[in-house]
Amino acid sequence: MKPAKGQPTRTRLATIWLIPIIALLLGAWMILDYMTSKGPLITLTIENAEGLEAGSTQIKAQSVEIGQIISIRLNADLRSAVVRARIDKSAAHALVEDTQLWVVKPRIGRSGISGLETLLSGAYIELKPGTSSTERYEFTLLDGAPIAGPDTQGTRITLESFDKLSVDNGTSIRYRGFEVGKVETVRYLPELDKVHSTAFIFAPFDELVTDQTRFWQVPGFEVNLSTAGLNVNVESLDALINGSITFGIPTGWSRGLPIEHDHAFQLYADQRTMADSQLQHTVEYVLLFDQSIGGLLSGAAVNYRGIQVGEVISAPYKALQFEALSDSGAIPVLIHFQLDRFEDDLDSHYTQQWHSKVAQWIDRGLRAQLETSNLLTGARSVELSFDDKGTDISRQLTLANRFDLQIIPTIGDELGAVAGNVNKVLEKIANLPLDPLLQNADALLLSLNQTAQQLTEASDTLDSVLTQVEQQALIPKLQRALSQLDQTLAGLDTGSPLYLQLEYSLQQLQGMLTEMGPLMQTLNQQPNALIFGAEQQPDPAIEVTP
Repeated sequence: MKPAKGQPTRTRLATIWLIPIIALLLGAWMILDYMTSKGPLITLTIENAEGLEAGSTQIKAQSVEIGQIISIRLNADLRSAVVRARIDKSAAHALVEDTQLWVVKPRIGRSGISGLETLLSGAYIELKPGTSSTERYEFTLLDGAPIAGPDTQGTRITLESFDKLSVDNGTSIRYRGFEVGKVETVRYLPELDKVHSTAFIFAPFDELVTDQTRFWQVPGFEVNLSTAGLNVNVESLDALINGSITFGIPTGWSRGLPIEHDHAFQLYADQRTMADSQLQHTVEYVLLFDQSIGGLLSGAAVNYRGIQVGEVISAPYKALQFEALSDSGAIPVLIHFQLDRFEDDLDSHYTQQWHSKVAQWIDRGLRAQLETSNLLTGARSVELSFDDKGTDISRQLTLANRFDLQIIPTIGDELGAVAGNVNKVLEKIANLPLDPLLQNADALLLSLNQTAQQLTEASDTLDSVLTQVEQQALIPKLQRALSQLDQTLAGLDTGSPLYLQLEYSLQQLQGMLTEMGPLMQTLNQQPNALIFGAEQQPDPAIEVTP
């Protein structure tokens, strides 16, 4: 049917296309709304994805689910895993520069047991929002919870060590027994042959750390045996299991200046190593001993009148031409004078100045000798003293000039001298004519034995004589005593005058007590009867009951 003349011909066609266009726009709006309602995607890198599963492992903040892992794949270098996760739009503002994420799962380690709540629910990822305003969508996923979060007040430092360490992640840092920080990471750098650690000192204790502070390890159990006795030091149980670190400023040092974040410190193996590291000004000397140096080890003390002035560096000192010195029987030992122990502010010419001082002391008799420092272990040390005996040191000086050595002459130790004297005495005793003396001693002992037997027999005879004399003198005395006792007992028989007199006296005493009976009764009733007389008592009357 043809349209009427004057009517538009495309009206119906436009109406038909209107419905698909509206549907397309509605679909596009729904897709856009779905895409904008979803949160951002983030990329997490982790060395080991153990316990993580795509589509099930959740991301939480303060125990509230804010996202989920959607995929896990191996990185191109095959050394790590890449995790893709979707974060809810409501938590998108938490993805900033210093945000931290770590895996929470069951752990049993040196720092204790954690993550037991994930035994049934499975591992999850914990997110701790940062304080930065810069957005970030790629993170390194930590294997465990960080020691300090972005909002934790304190200072982060670096600890470097070339010694063997007994610390790990979470090792406590203590100051005077209080925990003031913890070690965050520990890793070995093979290219530098050192251990690199990061640690966090919590506020306000970070004010104790300055550029003059020194850090060292504290053993959990320490035993020291010295001349003062046995000293056993036990730290806390945590330090015993996990190790511990402490710090302080060396005695006599200034407090120093405050530090910034990531300031580097050296971590020493113990307090003694830390103290020795400050002794940077040393002077080398060689000691030539003509005796055994058994028990003298590297690190042994060099003392002067009980005060340590240095230490043994090498015993024996093999850097010298040992074969040439061995022809003379001398054993070289290298020692260091540690000048920082007794002098400050040394200039650049301290070596020459101290060589001159020591040369003057040697001229005055300065000598070195071995001394036993521990009788139980046999450890020995070097003792410096002034020799007034004029010991010959010409051979040692000749060797020093021959090999161009700076030496301190040595003398024998006192224990060796005593042992030599004892050996000399024993040799003299061995050379004595002991056989005739022993024969005379046997004859003398036999004569003394016979004399003793004779004295014993004489003593027995004397005892028997004295016994007989005592018995003869005692019998008459006993007889007289018994006779007197019989006479006394006879005077007490019935009918004897003494017996009758006693009986009469008892009768009179009984009569007197009978007569005093009424008087005592009156005084009992009326105590003043002796002064005012006794009151007359009425005659008793018979009461008649009506």
